Amino acid sequence: MDYSIVEMPGADVAGAQPADAAHGAHRANTAAAPITALPIRAVPPLAARAARLVCNARTAQLLGHAAGVNEWQATVDVSPSQAHARFEQPGTLELAHPSGEIRVVFDLAAHPALEIAASPAGQGPAVPGDTARALRAAVAGVLLDPLLQRLASLGLTGVHVAQLVRGEPREAASAEVAAIDLTLTFDGRPYAARVLLGRALLDTLEALHATRGAALAAATRALASSSERSAGLAGSLIPGRLILGRRRLPVDTLRALAPGDVLLRSLAGTLRTVLARAGEGAREAATGIVAWGTPGLMRVHAPVSIDGLTLSITKEPTMTDELDPVRPDDLLAPDQHANAIEIGELDLPVQFEVDTVALPLSQLYALRPGYVLELPTPVADAQLKLVTHGQTIGYGELVTVGDHLGIRILRMAHGDGPVQ
Repeated sequence: MDYSIVEMPGADVAGAQPADAAHGAHRANTAAAPITALPIRAVPPLAARAARLVCNARTAQLLGHAAGVNEWQATVDVSPSQAHARFEQPGTLELAHPSGEIRVVFDLAAHPALEIAASPAGQGPAVPGDTARALRAAVAGVLLDPLLQRLASLGLTGVHVAQLVRGEPREAASAEVAAIDLTLTFDGRPYAARVLLGRALLDTLEALHATRGAALAAATRALASSSERSAGLAGSLIPGRLILGRRRLPVDTLRALAPGDVLLRSLAGTLRTVLARAGEGAREAATGIVAWGTPGLMRVHAPVSIDGLTLSITKEPTMTDELDPVRPDDLLAPDQHANAIEIGELDLPVQFEVDTVALPLSQLYALRPGYVLELPTPVADAQLKLVTHGQTIGYGELVTVGDHLGIRILRMAHGDGPVQ
């Protein structure tokens, strides 16, 4: 059924009319309200420059890293005024710099030593011959020497104490001076001060900040470039060898070695366990040294214990180019001859090595005691290399001769020929 709005059941026409009238009146009042500009406080250019310099996360990081300053908080006052309400006994420290003057207002009550060195309020600049004020300035300079050294470490050199007076400096126009309220922590002690900087000195600080920023950016780029270059080398495989023993042998003996010959007293007795049959209890674990790198050059060396197909690192790896004997032996004594000898009688250090698993650089960097490596073949079945000064001069295998452990020669290189 259709009804007009006036006749619609349940519709309170009389009650709706005042609400509509009130809403219309509200719109009329809103339309008639004047539109004014939002008042924005003017910021002097010098104050804006100071804010960009000190209210900066990089500045806080630099001060923390280079000067040990923590909890750095800085606020720039756009209208420099008296700060006596903040301090119980305000004092003004005037620092002289080739670019201009730095005035620091702080609470003398929090620094009793400086309070003694402060001159009375209302005195003008020091004049020649005023020994009393010169003495006070000298004492203040000694007490504030750590501060001056910190400023020098940040690049602000040539700063010295001009004077320390009680009270606050005269008010300055905001166009001439930037006022910065600071709070910080140094060596666990909180500090609060108001620093007044002139235009010329602010120019110097901005230039110093830009120089440090450029140096930091260059260092960051260099580090990123280095990381990109090193990332490609992280996966480079470095060959590894297990050093089972070492012995010094005369040149003539090496020349005379032929397939089938056996070298005794060249390996540690604990290596007998690698040849023990299954079920035979080993009295002592076999040990050796694993080296990664080119023989004869700098290599990563790590002492290991040998258990079947596994090598367990027992000590921190080291980087060295020295030959690492597995056990001490009288035969390892260096060449010491009073008279000239034949070349064939010279002793050469010979190492007996087994090829092991190659590791990428990233894994070599992470090696620590307790790490376990798996061998491709058991040591008892592996072929040994005879290496002297980085050159492979022959091949052999582990054998037992009675109660002795030896190395049976498989093939050797003689003269200038290669290993056959």
